[in-house]
Amino acid sequence: MKYFLFLLQENLIDPFIGLLNFTKNYFLNLELTITNLANTSREAGWGLNEALSNIYNYLINALIFLASLNIIKILLILLPILISVAFMTIIERKQLAAMQRRVGPNTVGIYGVLQPFADALKLILKENIIPAQSNKIIFYLAPVSSLLCSLLAWGIIPFGPGISISDFSMGILYTLALSSLGVYGILFAG
Repeated sequence: MKYFLFLLQENLIDPFIGLLNFTKNYFLNLELTITNLANTSREAGWGLNEALSNIYNYLINALIFLASLNIIKILLILLPILISVAFMTIIERKQLAAMQRRVGPNTVGIYGVLQPFADALKLILKENIIPAQSNKIIFYLAPVSSLLCSLLAWGIIPFGPGISISDFSMGILYTLALSSLGVYGILFAG
């Protein structure tokens, strides 16, 4: 167990914390870089428009970099959660099958390990049945809103030192608000 925790920290947690420290240092130096750009453009005799254009281009590149790091950070936290939920469903189905003295899912992959992915593919490719008198946009947005509310709730949970999507001071209130908004997906679906 100690070796597993050591491998986990060495291969996942330490590089992730290094990436966060790199990002923090990158944006701490942002003000210094903008000041240097302004001084360089002033010394070169550029007008105000050229100096602002350089600063604007640098800021846009910095924001694109920050957005891409945030997307990577969100994916690194949410993808293992979603995959673990998929495997918890297969554990549940195997356990229920054992209680009822049947085999359970065992045909897709080795010991049925790929069954959750086959279920997800079947769900995606299934024919949509939309009631005739329903609002089609709201009917499509109903499951999206439920899934979004449940995934947003994971945003404030700290998984370790420095490993959370957001450090929000009113996390309890945020969680209660999201849990109350998740009901609207069921109401939208009819």
